[in-house]
Amino acid sequence: MTPARLTPIMALAATLVCCASSQAAFAPFTLVSGDPALHLQASYAYDPAVSEDGSYVAYAGTIASQPGIYRTYINPITHSAGETVPVALGEDTGAPSISASGRYISFTTNDNPETGKPAGECYSVYVRDMGKQPHEAGAYTLVSAGNDSGESLTYGEAPAYQSCGAASASRVAISSDGSKVAFTVLSPSSLTGPCTTAATPVCPTPPDQVAVRDRETQETTLVSVTLASLGATPQPVPSGAAIAGQIEAPRPAAASTAAISADGSTVAWMGINIAQQAPVAAPLPTGGFVDGYAEPLWRRIGEGPSAPTRRVLAGDDPSAPGCPPACSGGLNLEWEGQNVENYVGTAPEFGSYAAEAGSADGWTAHGASPALAAVTPQLSENGMSVALLSTQPDFARQPVLASRKNAPTANAFVVNMAPGLTRAQAITRLTEWGGVPFGGLLGYENAAIQAIAISPDGSRVAFTTARTYFPLAPPALVTAPVSKAEFAQLYEANLTSNTLALVSQGYNGEPGNSNSYGVALSGTGETLALASAAGNLSFGAVNEGSDVFLTHEEESPDVGGVQELTDPPPGPEAPVKWGLSATETQSADGALLIDVGVPGAGSLTASASASVPTTETVVIHAKRATRARKAQVRRISVIATRQVAHASAKTEGVELVRLRLDPAASYRSLTYADPGLFATITLTFTAHGHPRVSETVQASFHTSPLYKFPVYKLPRPKPKPKRVKRRPARRR
Repeated sequence: MTPARLTPIMALAATLVCCASSQAAFAPFTLVSGDPALHLQASYAYDPAVSEDGSYVAYAGTIASQPGIYRTYINPITHSAGETVPVALGEDTGAPSISASGRYISFTTNDNPETGKPAGECYSVYVRDMGKQPHEAGAYTLVSAGNDSGESLTYGEAPAYQSCGAASASRVAISSDGSKVAFTVLSPSSLTGPCTTAATPVCPTPPDQVAVRDRETQETTLVSVTLASLGATPQPVPSGAAIAGQIEAPRPAAASTAAISADGSTVAWMGINIAQQAPVAAPLPTGGFVDGYAEPLWRRIGEGPSAPTRRVLAGDDPSAPGCPPACSGGLNLEWEGQNVENYVGTAPEFGSYAAEAGSADGWTAHGASPALAAVTPQLSENGMSVALLSTQPDFARQPVLASRKNAPTANAFVVNMAPGLTRAQAITRLTEWGGVPFGGLLGYENAAIQAIAISPDGSRVAFTTARTYFPLAPPALVTAPVSKAEFAQLYEANLTSNTLALVSQGYNGEPGNSNSYGVALSGTGETLALASAAGNLSFGAVNEGSDVFLTHEEESPDVGGVQELTDPPPGPEAPVKWGLSATETQSADGALLIDVGVPGAGSLTASASASVPTTETVVIHAKRATRARKAQVRRISVIATRQVAHASAKTEGVELVRLRLDPAASYRSLTYADPGLFATITLTFTAHGHPRVSETVQASFHTSPLYKFPVYKLPRPKPKPKRVKRRPARRR
């Protein structure tokens, strides 16, 4: 099959760039994930969350071989990264959200957040008070607790396809003052009543319910209530109210789609069992499963127990053509169940969701997609604006598909939830498909929007996509189009000026050279935090996985730009900084792999030193030396610093060099214990005509308990030939 072709008008539009007078300018990216004090970059980092004033960024990742959640201070004047401190430790710890001041951070874990050690099978939601030390009382507050109690909810047996306990979403789970947290209870629980005390508890609350915890009053409120119980005793939704997922280490992702507005007044979630929660005019395509169909739901919890649950895209507007139900914009999770290899026709009546990280085939009736975070609704500060991704057409306009595998990709929307608006008035489309029908493989003009976020003031929306064509105006694209689509880039839509700008621009003037993932915005949206695998966003960054970067808007256009034909300007030359940058990766066999960025040709050496037990010979002299009282020689055990590994390499220019540090045989036994042999690695680089430079990296040599060293069989020695004694010849 061939990709969809550009029409002449589309090809012409693809060459448009806008004048500099209206172009939004973003500062160079700063690498955030790591410890500047140790000159150490994170091994990987993802799920950024930025405080309202842009002074703190929280993220999940691993620094110095320690996985968990970290918070980095951002200097408000220089916008450079400052002190980095751990928030909570553990490889099962993730999904950070941060308050407006950066003091309170919510997260999900089943580890002890202070030590990082496993704490149980069921996950819990916590809030860390960064104004207190980890060991102080009140530093960690349990959020997934019973009403009027500080004790954890009781959980029944969880389904095999879900994690046990409760989970929060990344970036959107906490209010601006840190007092309220939205979360999803994944398992049957005691949320609405006590469980039985049998060996296997039987709990009255079904799984996948949305709740909010008020930390000040210790009140836990059920948000996802049935339509029939509004104004009365709240009742949970039978068989579940929201899409939820599994939490998998070592890089746990958010398993909740529940978001709360910054003022704590509104909660939105990706709902299932829609007819149990909101009015529905026609049957929905569930395929016979309660979680076979989902769409975004919205509720003003600040208006009391009688506040209704509303459908975000369908709303309650009968005036639009085909709406409801055809413009519901939901996720038909059973669409892939048709098993039609050569499907030709219109998209499913209620739409479907397709993204590079989670296509329609990735959604199942009994599980969650890897792109779960992509469908989590994003709320403005007062909750009245909702940013989301959907395949919703323009009021029943359906794209024609060439194949079942060519599902219509998601577009970006902002919905105004003010009462009395028609859907045409309420829904603002930010992106549009490059062309229909979809033929064969999707062209990059139709690539999916993969992640979305909205600033608290509602003025800016950021999203990531590999799409190259943006036909809508407004918002008008005011930066040069990406000519070669390979990776998802970060874009920002300014809803005030109706402009769209590429943000993920590298120091070399080129777009990011690898994929961009999650994004977060400050209160006004002028500061953006981005998780990306690109290596050209910040000079010297060593990026083979994902790291967190920060940028800010330097110039904001007041009005949409006028487009004209011109050639894109050449990119600026990247200054070569004479220094080193490095990051470490643990190998299962106990070795350390050090990736070092070098500035030129020369010699690179790495020496690892560690404090290890050893013996020393000491001479104990007698007070009065006599023949009977001689000096005594003893061997005692001491802890001393020794070189435990060494490696070197020659470099030919600016490049990334990988050094393998194998611990010496005499110290290998120390790598089996948890957490391993902690060492300081000194990197030294020498080059002719330049001063010697060095950096230090701290990491642990740790051999996985599952690793089995190869056993080599020594070859059998060849038998020596027998020596035959020859008798001397007799003399005749």
